[in-house]
Amino acid sequence: MRHEGGNLIYALSNGKLVSVEDVPAGLKCDCFCPACGEQLVAKKGQKMTHHFAHKAGTNCAFGYQTSLHLLAKDILANARRMVIPELYLRPDKPWLRDHLISPVREILIDEVDVEQNHGSIIPDVAVYAGGKKFFVEIYVTHAVDEEKLSKLKQSGISTIEIDLSKADRYIQQAADLSEVLLGNSENKKWIFNTQVDKCYQAFLQVSEKRRIFHKGHVAYTDFCPRKLHWVNGKPCASQLEDCFNCDYQFEVGDDYVLCMGRSLVTSIDDLKKPRKERRPCRTSPVNFKTMADAKLWICPDCGYPLHRVEGKHGSFIGCSNYPWCNFTMPDNSK
Repeated sequence: MRHEGGNLIYALSNGKLVSVEDVPAGLKCDCFCPACGEQLVAKKGQKMTHHFAHKAGTNCAFGYQTSLHLLAKDILANARRMVIPELYLRPDKPWLRDHLISPVREILIDEVDVEQNHGSIIPDVAVYAGGKKFFVEIYVTHAVDEEKLSKLKQSGISTIEIDLSKADRYIQQAADLSEVLLGNSENKKWIFNTQVDKCYQAFLQVSEKRRIFHKGHVAYTDFCPRKLHWVNGKPCASQLEDCFNCDYQFEVGDDYVLCMGRSLVTSIDDLKKPRKERRPCRTSPVNFKTMADAKLWICPDCGYPLHRVEGKHGSFIGCSNYPWCNFTMPDNSK
């Protein structure tokens, strides 16, 4: 696709995009610049890279970018398969853990339309797959701006942006462009997806708002369900030592934490399970060597000490608060 200096190698002929390799040399190519509309000359020789030049000798600044944009839409319009990027729920605070909503995956395309009206929006491409619709925006010279992004969110239609702004650095031919558009490429990202808000709301429903307070120079989270510390007679957790690496911590504000510990939710998969099937989170691996080691470990469900229990099928680690707490885990001391 790319030639020296980003030369124009795709042009319009009779309203269709054609390659310089597929047309006669010179003015017989009957081609026109997709950006400015000026007539082109196909320059083809043994010592030069085949490319189009403007008949008048002008240097159109956007010919290459426009042809790239048109070719990308043409490739998508004829595609039957496409890899869509992974989707994450990313909390507002950058130090909190991302939650994977869906991985990179290939989809089968049922139908595609290009630059058609969808309400108040004209996307580059609309893709229909599996009974759902999403938009694809192709970024060559201009990324999706805030105004269009706002309209996309109002429409409630998920949108992928494919970044081709630096395409001349890595695209050598049309096959390379097809791989970027249809394969697993870092150039793709979701700029809006309806699943993000749904997952966020689902996490909010299982979260409890807990106050952050300070004791001396230490910031604590009030009423930690894991009861890792006790301050002023209340179970707490150290923000720096405990909450920072805790999978139950969903979001942090200036003076509060959204904690999912009471619901035992650490991931999106947990939301799909009954509470009794969710595994309590642990911030570090446990490998008990002695009875004393076991008693030093605190039950993540209720805060009582754990100890070794001899059962019918061998030993395991259980909560000393049984039968009110049924937490158990394998005995790794052997």
